[in-house]
Amino acid sequence: MNNKRPGAKGPSGAHTILLLLLLATLPGCSQPQARPKLVIDYAHGEIFMPLDVRPLGYSSFDGLFQEAGYETAVVTEPLTTGDLKDADVYLLAGPMVELGEDEEKVVRDFVEQGGKVIVLVHISKPLERFLAAYNISFGWVIAEDENRLDGPHDFRVMDMGEASFLEGVDTLGFYGAFSVKAPAEYAHTTSGAWEDYDMDGALDEGEPKGRKALIGLAEQGRGSILVIGDDAVLANAFIDREDNRRFARNLVAWSKG
Repeated sequence: MNNKRPGAKGPSGAHTILLLLLLATLPGCSQPQARPKLVIDYAHGEIFMPLDVRPLGYSSFDGLFQEAGYETAVVTEPLTTGDLKDADVYLLAGPMVELGEDEEKVVRDFVEQGGKVIVLVHISKPLERFLAAYNISFGWVIAEDENRLDGPHDFRVMDMGEASFLEGVDTLGFYGAFSVKAPAEYAHTTSGAWEDYDMDGALDEGEPKGRKALIGLAEQGRGSILVIGDDAVLANAFIDREDNRRFARNLVAWSKG
């Protein structure tokens, strides 16, 4: 039996909207939080693709972001403000082509507003102008005798420094790293390391020797840009060597902070 009185009406559209708004304020009825977002660059000649499952790709690193609940987006065209609008972190892994000046401004604005940028270096030249705005620069590829892993350019680093992204990281394996100069520097070689200008694995006259940083950090506005002088550290082939995976997990956590 229909007990509704003749002529009775349900709530009007305005009343329905008001009711929904009131319900949204009740405990447990709030709108779901948006997932954090990782934007991966594929637009600057990267030869080791971040989503690639092959040994020199970064699918394992991206998988850690996904495990942490991140949404992943890929940029294949010149970077725009819209590409980073809802992003938390921008990954620039081994670019072989410079960012354009308009793209650099997009990244600067992103960092100023609280975004995090992770840069992995394959060759330094395409990054020099871009990173100069953050007082970050490079030396040359480092060789090390004391803590060799495979060859003179593949070595273990144990002098980490204090940072949340290095918590619990006792050693890192590097496989062809550039020295990094930045406002804050981490992951230093021993004092016996040198910049191997001719890449012959031997210390020659005129090659700068000394303790070298391989990770640099700069903060600007509410955000940060982290530069790792070697793109192999987080590659699939090397992420499970030394404490590289722990470092990768820490980077994911740092990106959310």
